[in-house]
Amino acid sequence: MANNTAFVVIGGGLNALGVIRSLANSCHVVLATHQVDGPAWRSRYAHKWQTRKTNSIEFIEQLIALGTHNVTKPILLPTEELCVTLLSQHLEELKKYFIVDLIPSQDVERLQSKQGIQELAEQANSPIPRSITIESLSDLASLEQLEFPCIFKPLKQNPEYGRRFKKGYKVNSLGEISELYKEIHSVNPEMIAQEWINGGDSDIYFYLCFIARSGEEVTSFCGRKLRSWPVGVGGTASCTASPERHEELQKLTIEFCEKTGFTGLIGMEYKWDPIKKQFYIIEPTVGRTDFQHEVATLSGVNFLQEIGYFFGKCTKPERYSKKVVWRESYADKMALSTGNFIEEGKGYSYFDALFRISDPMPLISTITKKIGRKLKLS
Repeated sequence: MANNTAFVVIGGGLNALGVIRSLANSCHVVLATHQVDGPAWRSRYAHKWQTRKTNSIEFIEQLIALGTHNVTKPILLPTEELCVTLLSQHLEELKKYFIVDLIPSQDVERLQSKQGIQELAEQANSPIPRSITIESLSDLASLEQLEFPCIFKPLKQNPEYGRRFKKGYKVNSLGEISELYKEIHSVNPEMIAQEWINGGDSDIYFYLCFIARSGEEVTSFCGRKLRSWPVGVGGTASCTASPERHEELQKLTIEFCEKTGFTGLIGMEYKWDPIKKQFYIIEPTVGRTDFQHEVATLSGVNFLQEIGYFFGKCTKPERYSKKVVWRESYADKMALSTGNFIEEGKGYSYFDALFRISDPMPLISTITKKIGRKLKLS
């Protein structure tokens, strides 16, 4: 690792790719991952470091061994949820060699759990729909207290669940949940049913910010989804900036952080209920980035470079305003095929999550792998 390394970005997926592209022109970045077949590894940006699995204790040992050779402390920047909990358990050791302020120092597991965020939001009097946790078949009767429709989803990230089931299910009755849970509970018994919020995918907004250990909000950005895939329950297919909602969502997010004592990197997702005329918390992303951070950079707010500048690792970025849409092309195409779209308006530039003229290999390698898989199956 170079002595002038500003960030160690952990992860090899699309998320990490957006991060290293955002930081490429302002500082020295190391990409740390075991995913050498991931799109970020194929990028021309960042120095590459192949590691052990990034959610393993062996990875922590590698980080510490590497850290002993650092002259200055780089910033640890995870892009993977499972890695955040592990890093948070070793903050005392890691902070000797790295700047770990982006990773929360408390309540990490609660903030990554649907039930945990429910409890914290209720304690902070933050707006969140009612929900009930299910841990066994005998708990299903308790769902009679909820108003349907509901969203039925896992309490925590579970790779096996992700391979076999959808991210979430919109359900219209207790009977629907019962049938689903009979299939799911042997793989992932801990699920949550949450009352559905009115509105479509384009009513979903996000507020990204970094709260320093002092409690200061260092930087922030507000955006909105345009489409999700799968529609209604999936991840971001396309998104854009939403400066008109910045002040309102800043107030809600900062109040939540102050009342819960949160510091670190947070992306709070909200949904606007057009009938009740109110925002509701959907879920936070804590201690790591997600797809939505790159749209900030493309829109003229280099959120991550501003964090680097705060710690004296990057040059100060100049803010500007540009109308852009970030999209994961396949997911966005699928969402559009359902008729699920809003008009973005005129004058927008479109950016694909994988392809950039200046950095073509992530897309080329992805296409090559897909062709290889098809040839194997044929």
